[in-house]
Amino acid sequence: MTSSRSSSIQQVIQALSSFWVERSCAQLPPCSLEIPAALLHPKTFFRLLEPRPWRGVIAQPVNRPVDGRRGRHPFRTSLHLQLQVALQRPDPATIRDDVVESLRHLGLDPAHHHLRLDSWRWQLEAVGCHGLGWRITLDGVGIGRITFLDRLADQPLPQDRVDITYGVERLALVSSGVDSIFRLPWHSQGDEALRYDQLRRTDEEEQSRYLEEVANVGHLRQILDGLEREARRCLQVEMVRPAYERAIQCLAVLDVLDVRRDLTDREREEWTAAVRQVVAGAARIHLERQSTETKTIADTEPVAPATVKKAATRSTKSRSKRSSRATEHDEDSGTTTAQETPNKPRRKRAVKSPKKPPRRGSRKEPTDG
Repeated sequence: MTSSRSSSIQQVIQALSSFWVERSCAQLPPCSLEIPAALLHPKTFFRLLEPRPWRGVIAQPVNRPVDGRRGRHPFRTSLHLQLQVALQRPDPATIRDDVVESLRHLGLDPAHHHLRLDSWRWQLEAVGCHGLGWRITLDGVGIGRITFLDRLADQPLPQDRVDITYGVERLALVSSGVDSIFRLPWHSQGDEALRYDQLRRTDEEEQSRYLEEVANVGHLRQILDGLEREARRCLQVEMVRPAYERAIQCLAVLDVLDVRRDLTDREREEWTAAVRQVVAGAARIHLERQSTETKTIADTEPVAPATVKKAATRSTKSRSKRSSRATEHDEDSGTTTAQETPNKPRRKRAVKSPKKPPRRGSRKEPTDG
């Protein structure tokens, strides 16, 4: 069933979130880190590594400094919104149908729009992440992707981890029919309307100018070096979340230096490898910790009531058998228990005294002659 069209930024976020919440997803708040993809949200990242089932949806601001255009590009900005859905163990046969249905929930019926799902391989080398899936385009505009992750933090994953990412501004762009995201309504109710450019244009212009002209490259290099050392120090004392966050902050600084063209290709590769090592180390510690906790819970798990009842039944039967055997033994020996004849005294047995052995030397020895 097609819903009424969601054309504002706020409506797109609310409609997609409600769609996936109805399908048992936990709705989480965005994180405060500057991340290049919503998948790097710490909760999503580490939960996808675990064997426990997980279904979550997040509307997350994403930083892409290289996409900054001082507010002059119709749909490229240094900061944009992604709505990310992370699923474990979904039905691969229906996952594409679910995404198409989510578009219908927005009022974007594929029967009236040109929808394409093209196979592609997505990767984020800095955190050792990649997978196969589909790139989603609607009326020629890239609006998202579906990725079956096979590695995360250089850890192999079962083929049941799915990352679905929607570009919120681009979905609203197709839905509203305008030619620039800066003309999009952010929120509209009655006669009052708040446009995207009222909230974001000045921020985008200033951020782009900072990235291209103002950022102190020497100071940023010092920050990068300090963050990398701090990340490794946290890793040495097995502090997973702080180590991971410092590593992701390194990525944000590297992106700014990329805009300023202050990194050689070799430097970029070395820094990327350093960040990847920290992220992989944090993932290993997290998995070891989860394995230990799972084993501890299994060892201390209370016995189920049915199991207790069964064990009690077995114990009762065992006592009954022992009592029966004892009664049979009493009958065979010719005695009766006090419980059978409580008023009849037991017959005392005559106890024979044992023969005394002869004393040593009492026997007369034969004499000569």
